[in-house]
Amino acid sequence: MKKIDENYEFARFLKANADDQELDEDFKRLHKKYFTNYDCSKCRKCCKKLYAKFQENEIEKASKKLNLNKEEFIKRYLKQSSDNTYSTKRTPCPFLKNNKCILEEDKPKDCKEYPFTNKKERIFSLYSTMDNTIICPVVNNIVEELKEIYHFKVR
Repeated sequence: MKKIDENYEFARFLKANADDQELDEDFKRLHKKYFTNYDCSKCRKCCKKLYAKFQENEIEKASKKLNLNKEEFIKRYLKQSSDNTYSTKRTPCPFLKNNKCILEEDKPKDCKEYPFTNKKERIFSLYSTMDNTIICPVVNNIVEELKEIYHFKVR
């Protein structure tokens, strides 16, 4: 069985067996455990594989950071999504230079909060979390430890 298939099976197992609040606490605790000493700048796989998502209010800050007006920033870097948000036109992220984000503190909230493993209501985003195991080594570690905590056995 491929690892991603195993992880999806684990997500189904959690949906059927885990207490929502307890699962959130486990995710939050493991997020802190693994991210306390992890240096994301050594990886940046998320920046290389995922599109950065911008809310309308985040575009202004990012465009100022690059000394562009909002319209030029959008034209050069973004495409509009159906939900009134914007995402980068391509991967890897155009703001990733020498393995660093040139937007720094002005990067979008989604980038700052990725991979969301410390957020509430993880039960509702388990499949995207499992997708993130392929991208983020920390998410993979969290999921593997959760399998042990929940005594998950591959069939």
